[in-house]
Amino acid sequence: MSKAILVCAIVLAVASSSFAAAPFVFGTWENADNGFIDWGTQATITNSMPAKYGYSTIGATDGSTSLRLTQSGWNQNLAVRSYEDTLAGYPNGIVSNFLADQYVAIDVTFVKSEWTPTAGGNGYTQIELNIQGTGLSWTGLGMPDVDTGNPGYPGGWDGANFPAVYTTTYMWDISAFHDGDFDNLELTATPTDGYVNFIFQTNSGGFDTYGNYYLDNLRLVAAPEPVTIALLGLGGLFLRRRK
Repeated sequence: MSKAILVCAIVLAVASSSFAAAPFVFGTWENADNGFIDWGTQATITNSMPAKYGYSTIGATDGSTSLRLTQSGWNQNLAVRSYEDTLAGYPNGIVSNFLADQYVAIDVTFVKSEWTPTAGGNGYTQIELNIQGTGLSWTGLGMPDVDTGNPGYPGGWDGANFPAVYTTTYMWDISAFHDGDFDNLELTATPTDGYVNFIFQTNSGGFDTYGNYYLDNLRLVAAPEPVTIALLGLGGLFLRRRK
């Protein structure tokens, strides 16, 4: 039976690598061409860098730099506004990929020494995501659905157990917003017309010293491929037959 498990695992690995769609990355922050704005001040899109932002090599998971955000307390900090036209700063393909994929994902890094909890506390940080677009009214997705580094408490701060430099991936499920019902909670833009906005807000508290959010590799990620699920079923049948 162990041989069957090994064979099944190899088949699944090959299938996953062969059939899984590559993520659509639209925020690498290698330069100022990602078309983001400081949503907290409702500024227009610009390639100039507001004071609370900067580039850093810390937390760079796609390329050599990340976007550093320095902001304590609650604020709608960052908007990535993406249209399906050729305006500077807007990546083409955002709408078509939004309609095709299941998750918005972003890599987030914290340097533990930058955050000093108040005596007897552990502090907290939060990143929430809102989306809006053509046919899609402002919708809050809240805290991430998936947190690769802290799956039991997605988006939660666990300073007692975090390593010195902690990088995780936050993911929000967007599948309900292109489910074919065409209601006011669904994106109705087409791949050649319309827009979708991603607005991140952060919150933190319980610290004497506040640190930075290092953000990188903002992307759309597909759901697991049906072929993988089918192969899992086949693997189970094979094991039962061998048994």
